[in-house]
Amino acid sequence: MENSRRVVSAFYHNTGSVLSNINYRNEYELFFVEDGEIELTVGEHTYTAAKNSLTLLANLEQQTLRLKKDTHCSRFCLFLNAPLTDAYIRNPELLDLLKNHPDGFCHCVDMSDCRDEVMGLILKMGDCIEGKDYDNDLAGACLTQLLVLVSRLQPAYQRGGISRAYKNRMYVVQRYIDEHFCEDITVSELAKRNYVSVCYLSHSFKALTGYSPKKYLTLVRLKNASMMLCDTALSVGEIAERCGFSDLNNFCKQFKTHYGCTPGSLRAGKG
Repeated sequence: MENSRRVVSAFYHNTGSVLSNINYRNEYELFFVEDGEIELTVGEHTYTAAKNSLTLLANLEQQTLRLKKDTHCSRFCLFLNAPLTDAYIRNPELLDLLKNHPDGFCHCVDMSDCRDEVMGLILKMGDCIEGKDYDNDLAGACLTQLLVLVSRLQPAYQRGGISRAYKNRMYVVQRYIDEHFCEDITVSELAKRNYVSVCYLSHSFKALTGYSPKKYLTLVRLKNASMMLCDTALSVGEIAERCGFSDLNNFCKQFKTHYGCTPGSLRAGKG
């Protein structure tokens, strides 16, 4: 089941094959391995997601999942609407565990020590796709509790090297890009708006998110373009313009580099 007005947009229990499709929705993904193993590649990192491991995938990341040869895997998968999740998780440092994965971040966490608690939270969140009153509030509360467990098990995830004051400025910059990606945004203007140098902005933003401001802006634009390609009848040129790309050829090139297919191929379901 899917619903763009719910924090939990989809939930399923998979005991069969592992599919690796283009992640064109603006969603965070969580999956908990109940039994077996999956080989997971995110960017340049490859993991073995073993029994009782929880994997956290950001909305801008692309991943490949593969069953190991001659193995069985049972996993629970949650897809979370990114804008709604951002609104319901009030502590930005907890939200970082979903949203911001800089160098050194480990996407797979062994939750064996609190397996039953994790399973209970995931199943409660899965129930929140039914559309009952306060489902988003319940999902937000369960997700917060789950992220607290992850943070306590992995204290190294807490960001170092950036003061809290400047970290808060970087969150402001990130929210601005998320909300104004269709506009003409430059790094120098972002720095001026937030009273920091271009050099400091670029360094601090990458330390927090894993991307330079320019790269993050491009990925947000591509993500929104991919959704529009699948959900609207607008031409590729119109979508590129609405998502902040002034040059159609550059948009198509960036799109293929990131998603591995052309905009037309994704729209045709061939991505």
